[in-house]
Amino acid sequence: TVAGLIWENWHHGRKKALWISVGSDLKFDARRDLDDMGASCIEGKFFASTNLDLGNGTSLEIGTMSL
Repeated sequence: TVAGLIWENWHHGRKKALWISVGSDLKFDARRDLDDMGASCIEGKFFASTNLDLGNGTSLEIGTMSL
């Protein structure tokens, strides 16, 4: 799963991830999947793509972004 790949990469020092889903309500499922894998320590910014102003960019130093 995507959560498993993010969790594995996290353990290898890769602390950024971008998770893109087709539905904005899937951001809740993304958080649940990470939590179910024991990855609740990964803080994330979860956005609905309709709420992003892509012209200004979005900053993420560490964690997971789900669009």
